[in-house]
Amino acid sequence: MKLLINNRAFRFLWLAQIISELGDGITRLVVIFLVAHLSSDPLAISLVVLANVLPSMLLGTFVGPIADRFQRSHIMMAADIYRAIIVVLLIASQHNLYGIYALVLLQNIGTVFFEPARSAIVPSLIGKENIPQAVSFSQATYMAMRLVGPSIAGLLIPLGHFDPAIPF
Repeated sequence: MKLLINNRAFRFLWLAQIISELGDGITRLVVIFLVAHLSSDPLAISLVVLANVLPSMLLGTFVGPIADRFQRSHIMMAADIYRAIIVVLLIASQHNLYGIYALVLLQNIGTVFFEPARSAIVPSLIGKENIPQAVSFSQATYMAMRLVGPSIAGLLIPLGHFDPAIPF
């Protein structure tokens, strides 16, 4: 693990992964809270969860080869900038249930592009002999952020005002 952290390029990738997945975890819980707040129908929450996974199910197989044809770091940066824009639009659309569904779907299309590029770039950063350690380190980070992100969101939700007139 120390070898991975000492690798500057991998360290930056890992820090980017932490920031990206932390933001995803916070967004995921806040969006579910907003949908539950806007609708008393349990189907509403099911639809937002479906919007989270549908892009991966439909596009995952087709997007992977794109990471092999284009510069992976550019795909990752573009996908994260795209997802950040979608989050800003989510803030502005927080009282529009159908807008939330559409934006969550669009945000996860960005994730479908980001993840294969991130996975594919690792061997070029650390060498083939270190792939197992890098994959396990990345997976541990992913699992930690799945816990930490929603936990932070749970602390932030009571502090939020959720008013589209004042987005921040």
